Amino acid sequence: MLVLGISRLESKRKRFLVGFIIGFMIWQVPYLVSYFTSGKNHMSLSGIWMTCVSMAGSAIWAYYLIRMLIWSRSLRNNREMAKALNDEYMQLIRTRSYAAGFWVVMALIAVLFVISIWVPLATSFVLHTALFMGVVSSMLAYMRFEKE
Repeated sequence: MLVLGISRLESKRKRFLVGFIIGFMIWQVPYLVSYFTSGKNHMSLSGIWMTCVSMAGSAIWAYYLIRMLIWSRSLRNNREMAKALNDEYMQLIRTRSYAAGFWVVMALIAVLFVISIWVPLATSFVLHTALFMGVVSSMLAYMRFEKE
């Protein structure tokens, strides 16, 4: 019974991660595009459709966040299942995905630094891009390492 419950919860965790990634990317990509299309005010999105897309992405992200919080709260009541889902292997996967995200951010900053020699880049664009790539690469690495 415990094994069946764990496999069901692991599949839920995968769906949550996919929902988080899709929602986060839909939410943040219009903001990144706006750095190239909106002129001096980098926080204003160019066009109502980009705003709607971004709002839809943030709603998707928030939906999966709320579901994850409800799921983790219900998991607290079952300590045995929570312990099985947070074993040493899963902790290793989290550590490896964090390291992968860190190195992606470091490589991105190095690339942006070289680009900034020829093209002036706004600090807010560099920071936003680094955060975006760090979050997405860590989540994708987690999903990839979990498959192994």
